[in-house]
Amino acid sequence: MKKLKAGVKTVDEVVTRDGKHYLRALAPVPVVMQKCVRCHAHYEDVKAGEPIGAISYTVPID
Repeated sequence: MKKLKAGVKTVDEVVTRDGKHYLRALAPVPVVMQKCVRCHAHYEDVKAGEPIGAISYTVPID
């Protein structure tokens, strides 16, 4: 998350689990519109487009 908040568009790495290789990646989930804060008031001071979370996925690459 620190990298995404610093402006990096995506974060990815190759990890090994049980001898198998996987691509693990993070994509940012930004505040996209002002009405987001209606339900998530704790993001009221976050600028539009700033990441507030991430979607993480891991896929095999062998």
